[in-house]
Amino acid sequence: IYLLFYITKDTSITNAYKEDLKSRGTKANMGLSDSLEVFFIYDQAPNVTGSNRLEESRILIYPNLSSLWSHYGAFPQNTKFVLRMFNAAHPYTLPKNYTLTVYSGDTAWDEGHGLDMESYKDEGAPNWLESATSTQWATLGAVDKTNNSIIVGSQHFTLGTEDLEIDITSWIQ
Repeated sequence: IYLLFYITKDTSITNAYKEDLKSRGTKANMGLSDSLEVFFIYDQAPNVTGSNRLEESRILIYPNLSSLWSHYGAFPQNTKFVLRMFNAAHPYTLPKNYTLTVYSGDTAWDEGHGLDMESYKDEGAPNWLESATSTQWATLGAVDKTNNSIIVGSQHFTLGTEDLEIDITSWIQ
């Protein structure tokens, strides 16, 4: 038996440098983009030192789990839940041999209306700084890896072209 649930809102947020490699796209919103983007770039911008050398992008997804409860009620004892996201083929370089970790957050956020994933011209919440208009994240970038965020699961990517498939049964339960 497959019990499907859908993502009702999604976006990518980033602290990446803009094309000028001087200013960051921390206010960029990509809520209406047709794909989601996660990356980690180190030491791309010239003349930048220390922790400012790191650029990241995160995916935020909001699964409509309430539809599961209202439609199915109690689940059979051995029900397994899997988060599955598909790699979108593209002509850009892919990272290899990395591990992606999925965290659960408890902060409400807006999806936003941005599309631009290259120049970061579409600004608005959510973004690296805000979960909603005039509402800052407790931790920049939405995830507090040290204290408040629960690890849902992780997956190692050998080639970088693999789909994400993580057993989230214990998190759902």
